[in-house]
Amino acid sequence: MPERIFGVYDAAYYLNLDSRGDRRSLIETDLRSLNIKATRISAFRPDIGSRSCLELSAGQYGCKVSHIEAILLGIRDVHRSILIMEDDVRFHPKFLDYVDSIREALETETWDLFFYYATSQRRYETVAPGVCRAATALTHCYGIHSRAYFRVLSRLLRSDRPIDLAYRELALKRELTVLAPSIDLAFQRNGFSDILGCEVDESRFHLEQVRA
Repeated sequence: MPERIFGVYDAAYYLNLDSRGDRRSLIETDLRSLNIKATRISAFRPDIGSRSCLELSAGQYGCKVSHIEAILLGIRDVHRSILIMEDDVRFHPKFLDYVDSIREALETETWDLFFYYATSQRRYETVAPGVCRAATALTHCYGIHSRAYFRVLSRLLRSDRPIDLAYRELALKRELTVLAPSIDLAFQRNGFSDILGCEVDESRFHLEQVRA
């Protein structure tokens, strides 16, 4: 049996548009440096004319469909838990040190979703050293346990919200056990966002976290 990623996940996937070879190169370099073996999922991007009637942009709709595909792969391959990443994820410089420190919590605590980027103002109730309950969800890098696969799929398929907001509703309503590290360990990389259709600069939100 292959070694589990961080001792927790049976498989890892990253979502990447075929048109974003630049992002693929960046994330694969980062994954190699962290010794994360991840499978690339060719992210979905619908033509505007073929998009469903949901009130989402083409980028938001394609992003949601791509995350759903990753979860379906976890179900198909009977993985106990999986790690899902977007191709614009950027990792904390001490990512592996923090991951090692929270591994025991992920092995012993009951959790459904674990978000490595949850924003500091949306944490509450420490459940284990370095791990808190979270009331928000940002999907650049997160884990999902098999016990939550079908409940998450049901929510994503029924919701007309972007995937971040659909997950946030689950967290706020406590329909699932949503955990996060005590500081953010994965961020959105600066640059052009295919979902928003514009340049993004997240540096101001990350500086203090990276100094921790």
